[in-house]
Amino acid sequence: MQGHRQALLGTWAFLLSFCAVVHASTGNDAGRKVDIRTVLMILNGEKLYGQDFTSDTTPSLLGIDAYCLKMEFLRTGNTGLPNTLSLFYIDSSNKLKSSYWTNATLSMKVAESENSVTFTFTRANKTELMGRNVKYVLLKTLNEGYTFCSILQTSKGQPNCSYWVLVMSAGGVVPEWCRPDTIEQDCKVEIYTLTKHKECGYASEEEDEDDDDDYEESDYEEDEDEEDEYEEEDDEEDEDSDYKDEDGEDAKDEDEDEENESRGESKD
Repeated sequence: MQGHRQALLGTWAFLLSFCAVVHASTGNDAGRKVDIRTVLMILNGEKLYGQDFTSDTTPSLLGIDAYCLKMEFLRTGNTGLPNTLSLFYIDSSNKLKSSYWTNATLSMKVAESENSVTFTFTRANKTELMGRNVKYVLLKTLNEGYTFCSILQTSKGQPNCSYWVLVMSAGGVVPEWCRPDTIEQDCKVEIYTLTKHKECGYASEEEDEDDDDDYEESDYEEDEDEEDEYEEEDDEEDEDSDYKDEDGEDAKDEDEDEENESRGESKD
């Protein structure tokens, strides 16, 4: 309960500061377009949760079957904008294996002339994702009361066309006005909010943070296991070498004994 209250207070604090930034950028015109840089500055440090809970969902960012995406926008170094996207999701792409939680890291590149941001996979458990680029163009932003809505699009006019609807509101409410003006045929709509869902195994803010720690510990344990394997192989090689040395010394001693016996017989 305490974690839920803290999460709720954190959401309201975010929305208050967020609205201040939006009004400073757009004035009193609620429908005025916000540039991609402003949107990314507001997203810095925030976690957005996908609203798709079915295993046959194909998020446009991944291009494979996955669900329960969590995106965290991070800023590293002295850059003014977030330049890294930390991604957590349940991988359901291999139908022969059970679904499992995994993660990836993506770099971010802004093109102000296109009002777009391009994500590139720089680390992923799936090798086929490495180097994958996905560009999203900001179509519009809307803010009303304490709700802010950003709508982006990728692969316009293509079979894998998709809209991103990023909603910042208390309770994860998605208002009717937070939709693309027109939706292209066969172009899907992906919704992300600040609210986590029990369908994805989230019960509290603390549990969410614990899950992140588990992912990091899992990666660390995998590295340790690899190091242990290498050490075991080295130990086995050393033992084999010791056995060979001992066998060699025993053989040498036997040869010397035979030679001494031969000399003794010849003297007789």
